[in-house]
Amino acid sequence: MIVTVGLCTRDEFLILDEYPSEDHKYIAIDGYSSYGGSATNIALILSQLGPKVSLITSIGKNSTQKQNEILESFSQKKLITHGISSIDDEIFKTVILINSQNSSRTAIAIEGARLEELNQQQRTLLDKASIIYLDGSNRVPIDQEIFNIAK
Repeated sequence: MIVTVGLCTRDEFLILDEYPSEDHKYIAIDGYSSYGGSATNIALILSQLGPKVSLITSIGKNSTQKQNEILESFSQKKLITHGISSIDDEIFKTVILINSQNSSRTAIAIEGARLEELNQQQRTLLDKASIIYLDGSNRVPIDQEIFNIAK
């Protein structure tokens, strides 16, 4: 099993005709939302390719979208969701401005739910993992614990 560990974000993409300058209002030509974060993106893509994949992350209880809807969305994509914990916080949010002329982008994040400690179910998933991916967003004590489990 492959286990990815890191952020789950709610990404809002706004596609613009040009990069915004200060003190101006712009209307996006298009926009869409999706879940993101490196660990989440990798887990969702790999789960679609066939291997068993589990995501270890935290989702805020105060998320604008209900946690059950998030878990159901991930389960439909064959992602193992037992490693997703909930905490009292908002989901980590990112707004990504995309310039349609040259495809450059700027990401602005609002910090939210972040994995603070591993629970027993998450430790069990890590014990069963043949591959572990860390996205670098975790607190150092968690990364150290994961390194110790991976040995």
